Amino acid sequence: MLQNMFNSFLAGVHAYVLFALLCTIIEIVVAGERQTWLSRFRGFAFSTTWIASTTLVSLLSAALLNTLGIGPLLHLDLTKSPDSENRLLVFLGYTLFPILSALVYDIFYYWFHRLQHCIPFLWRFHATHHSIQELNSFNSYHHISEDLFRIPLLVIPMNVLIRLDVPQVAFVAFLTSVAMILAHANTKIKFGPLR
Repeated sequence: MLQNMFNSFLAGVHAYVLFALLCTIIEIVVAGERQTWLSRFRGFAFSTTWIASTTLVSLLSAALLNTLGIGPLLHLDLTKSPDSENRLLVFLGYTLFPILSALVYDIFYYWFHRLQHCIPFLWRFHATHHSIQELNSFNSYHHISEDLFRIPLLVIPMNVLIRLDVPQVAFVAFLTSVAMILAHANTKIKFGPLR
């Protein structure tokens, strides 16, 4: 289980870095505003550290819950579904279950983010993200301790509620990362209804 989680996170990290680098190139070519390379470098250093720490926190949280014998209320292992002869299972493995995982994560993340804006103690940390003067693909960081709040408010509830072992979840996680990177990208590109 932990090896699968680690591989999924590693794939997500690679995808994030590649897409953020692509966004950086786009930001340079179709810049929204001029930014310093020092700001971009700080953002890259923070993002890299944040991805590593988030991966570590998620793996350790899952391992701790597993050690304590606390499993998810719902566990769906559909890793073999793409190879199934049952067309419904293949369809569910490629579409519904990855989307379900993204929706469940999005619901938890939405409420976590709302709490960061509503609770003064959490806002003191989250305000760092809103005070960035040169916002771009890499430079959308938050307070370094934000992951400590993610453990009880996001990671543990998610791990207790549901676990989906679906290969396509990594792709959905990549799409979620793409949306977050594009939301902070410093470009003149308009996304219309996809915004």
